[in-house]
Amino acid sequence: MSKKLAFWIALVLLSLGSATFAIRNFSKALPIVSLDLRMDRAQALRSARALASRSHWGPESGFRQAASFGVDDTVQTFVELEGGGKEAFTQMVKQGLYAAYTWRVRHFKEGETHETLIRFTPAGEPYGFRERLRETDPGPSLPESEARRIAEHQAAEQWHVDLAAYKPAESSKEVRPSGRTDHTFVYERVAEKVKAGRYRLRLVVSGDRLTELTHFLKVPEAFTRRYEEMRSANNAIAFGAVAAVAVLYFIGACIVGLFLLMRSGWLVWRPPVLWGVGIALVQALASINEWPLAWMHYDTALPGGTFLLQRVVSTLGELILNTFMLSLSFMAAESLGRKAFPNHPQLWRLWSREAASSVAVAGRTAGGYLLTGFEFGYIVGFYFLVSRLFHWWTPSDSLVEPDILATYVPWLSAVAPSLQAGLWEESLFRAVPIAGAALLGNRFGNRRVWIVAALLVEALVFGSAHANYASEPPYARLVELIGPSLIWGIVYLNFGLLPSVITHFLFDLILFALPLFTSSAPGVRIDQVAVGLCALVPLGVVVAARLRTRAWSWLPDSLRNRAWTPPAPAAAEPEPAGESIPEARIGAGRLRLLWALGLVGLVAWAAGGFSPGDAPPLRIGREEARARALSAVAAQGFHVSPKWQALTSVESDPGLDDRFVWRTAGRATYHALMGRYLNTPGWKVRIVTFRGDVAERAEEWQVTLAAGGAVTRVQHRLPQGRPAPSLAEPDARALAHHAVRERLGLDPDRLKEVSAVQSHLPARHDWVFTFSDTVSGRLPQGELRLSIEIAGDQVVDAYRFVYVPEDWQRKDRGDQSLIGVLGVIRALFLAVLIVGGAVIAVIRWSRGAFPVRFSVLVYAPLLLVMMGQALNNWPEFESRFSTAQPWQLQQTIAVMSLVLSHLIFAALIALLAGIAHGSIQSARAGRNDAPLALGIPAGATASGTLTLIALGALATMPRWPNVTLARAYVPVLAEMLGPASGLVVRSATLMIVLLGVHHLTAGWTRRRLLWGALLVLSGGFVGLTGAPSPALWLEQGLVTGLLVLVLYAGALRFDLAMVPLAVGTVSALGLIRAALRQGHPAALPGCLLGAALTFLVAWWWTSALRGPSPEPVASPVPEPSPV
Repeated sequence: MSKKLAFWIALVLLSLGSATFAIRNFSKALPIVSLDLRMDRAQALRSARALASRSHWGPESGFRQAASFGVDDTVQTFVELEGGGKEAFTQMVKQGLYAAYTWRVRHFKEGETHETLIRFTPAGEPYGFRERLRETDPGPSLPESEARRIAEHQAAEQWHVDLAAYKPAESSKEVRPSGRTDHTFVYERVAEKVKAGRYRLRLVVSGDRLTELTHFLKVPEAFTRRYEEMRSANNAIAFGAVAAVAVLYFIGACIVGLFLLMRSGWLVWRPPVLWGVGIALVQALASINEWPLAWMHYDTALPGGTFLLQRVVSTLGELILNTFMLSLSFMAAESLGRKAFPNHPQLWRLWSREAASSVAVAGRTAGGYLLTGFEFGYIVGFYFLVSRLFHWWTPSDSLVEPDILATYVPWLSAVAPSLQAGLWEESLFRAVPIAGAALLGNRFGNRRVWIVAALLVEALVFGSAHANYASEPPYARLVELIGPSLIWGIVYLNFGLLPSVITHFLFDLILFALPLFTSSAPGVRIDQVAVGLCALVPLGVVVAARLRTRAWSWLPDSLRNRAWTPPAPAAAEPEPAGESIPEARIGAGRLRLLWALGLVGLVAWAAGGFSPGDAPPLRIGREEARARALSAVAAQGFHVSPKWQALTSVESDPGLDDRFVWRTAGRATYHALMGRYLNTPGWKVRIVTFRGDVAERAEEWQVTLAAGGAVTRVQHRLPQGRPAPSLAEPDARALAHHAVRERLGLDPDRLKEVSAVQSHLPARHDWVFTFSDTVSGRLPQGELRLSIEIAGDQVVDAYRFVYVPEDWQRKDRGDQSLIGVLGVIRALFLAVLIVGGAVIAVIRWSRGAFPVRFSVLVYAPLLLVMMGQALNNWPEFESRFSTAQPWQLQQTIAVMSLVLSHLIFAALIALLAGIAHGSIQSARAGRNDAPLALGIPAGATASGTLTLIALGALATMPRWPNVTLARAYVPVLAEMLGPASGLVVRSATLMIVLLGVHHLTAGWTRRRLLWGALLVLSGGFVGLTGAPSPALWLEQGLVTGLLVLVLYAGALRFDLAMVPLAVGTVSALGLIRAALRQGHPAALPGCLLGAALTFLVAWWWTSALRGPSPEPVASPVPEPSPV
């Protein structure tokens, strides 16, 4: 940095003054809640175990414990924003009206429903508990008065609750399958309240024992909706930054910029990749470090192995994503900066002995430390002013986070995110745009103008990217970070990345580590020392280098960017095909066998049948469904004015209740209940408004229509704050009985009441009555039930459903979780395959050995089709919009997300298709010995096999017709165009897999066992589409993988150009089946047109692969430098 003494004196004074100001005014500028934290994690665990033992809470033996300390965020934001401000929240905590901060200790056991959650105040006082019993656990059925007596007696005697300060608010009961009756009583404080919020106490008596005592603050729905609307503005600003980063930084600089640097030899790849892998590994270790806290959210229905597998897969995905993102960002930042700023020190050699002992690097290191003090002073001063002058809001903080001590290595949870943020954010948000702008200025002139514009852009983008933190106004973080962003940008412009990286790292590290330095827990000194040592690493490197060299030195020109020169260009050559592959031609006998297998496959495909399956097809389209829904709402006496919108979606897949009845009661019972207690494929229409007060916009209608178009359910959701007459329990029950008789056509006197749940809202009482229906039939397991919902004095919902027993739900949830994990593994494999193939394609392109013309030919129509499909399927996207958020905002975010994702995904697939196309054409070298149509019998064989696999799934899941694309504006187009784009994706990925195996096995002549096994795995991942159970998922994956192996070894290896036609044949046959099943009115023409289009695209691609291989345009290109 500067050699002037005055500069350093001023910087030291500025840093010390800023730090002093920050320390003295930290609690004044940033709201801090003072807590009397006298209980640590170990004490919480011991106290919970003792309390559970005395009270006989389960599980009684062999259980595990997990603990967490935290704040009730909803209550905090409500009180601070609408309940009197931060002072009111602090007073509430001090007075003990509600303990927003609590220790929560969980006692649980794998595979057991029975568990207990125990709460303590920060001072260590027991504050409540919830014991969850199995629904099949026995217990008496007490009358309400006796259950209330038990609840009040134990609350007063054992928990010292002064019930004189409360009044009864709600009373509910539920009869469990074992015959035990559970009573819930809610009490409300008489004198104290927080605006519209109410202090409440919930007591639950299960049979004859108290199983829950919970203090809570009832936050009004109106606030939660206003807060969601407020947060949507935060998220919108942050999303705008994400979009800008994706377009300007990743696509513009990291992709296009690196491509141009690669062609000119300016790209250095090895150090950034090593740094990217290293920091990604540190982040992965930090994720593993927090696994002990994850047990607080463990679903005991899952086997422990499945839960750990979820964590491992999640960490692995994070590792892969971070490695790619960090490496790419570091490459772009360093390579662009090396070319743009010749006077900067070379980044990857800053910590070499010669550089680190120089005055230049020492000054930059010292400057980074000194700027940290200024940064803290700026932030504290900023909030000191805006909180007083403009009353800006940020959530209060206690600076106490005992959870960090529950991790394996507490200091790592502070160091890892600070390290990533310091190096990655400074590289991507600072170096990439500024260096890129400087190079654009060199190319087009006006370098200073380009750099000034980049400084402004990077400040806006960086500030906006952090705007998703809770704050009011929503642009508070944006305004806050503009100043530091400009300063860090100017520092980078003059001195390189090192000072800003150090400042950013230290700033985040201090904030993240504050809870460690406010804790007095045993052993915390080790973590404090570790944090301090990590903070001193940059300085330590400089000091160590100085001690080794024994003298300060000036940074030699050989260590500045100007000394780096790209390697001399070498004549580019097309990529070699790889290991020499013996030429193999398919014999006549093998051809006849393949055609015979194709014929057998067609027979098997036909055996799959063409009926709609176990559910009726849709008989009406989207517009008719909307019209019928509006008529049904009008029949309820509601005037649908122009401000209301009808949003449509399709119920297209069987759910939990379908699986339950199918597996436990069989096909005949399933068909008998379809349309009555089980939903058919059908339409769901939401009638909502996005105008007016956000609290009132909670009102909406939901209409469910069966496959034939009959209205089966009309729900009316009212805002909780809307006043209405309140009914006493007998009157509400009488109204429910009337609804059962009039709406559902059953005699309520022949039904058994299961539960009556009361909700005490600000201006009315709501009720939900549930009945067991043994008149319509009995199930081997579970029950047929009905539910009536009453808001005030009107029935707002009446519907039938199948009650699924708790044990069955838990088993199914465990299965579905494992299927989800397997699906994530598959997605990770495909992501690595696609992105890895695209990277190789870009490298070949930069060397002039890539079929650019063909890749563009794929990209343009693929992108057009994907964009058209997104537009056509817009009704499905808008059907999920929240009425608490502005319509235009959600629409903008959805459109931008779709455009960006499709732009990127289409480019990845086009690159993948290009490299597959070019490699296969080069390997074929013009051979045309195999018949062009040979892909047809290969595809027919695959289709027949897949049909048989699907038939095997019928034992575990009913088969529904494919009605998904009925949701589109023009379903015919959706059915026609979607499969064609899917063909390109599946063919490209499969060809990449087969090409890899083909080269690694030298045309299936060596190393077949190892790579054959990997081909089975890869083929299963590429071809698998899903299964209803883990066993079937693995079985289908194995069979699909074996099918790919057999087809490759038996036919496709002789001519990989057959792959698109084989995949196209499978797709076309599947579409023909869907057309004949006629799942919805447009299925027949749409699927037949889709089959024809898909087959034509497949035929064209296969023909193109078998055509003459155009010579790539080679140009002298230097090799990318590893260092």
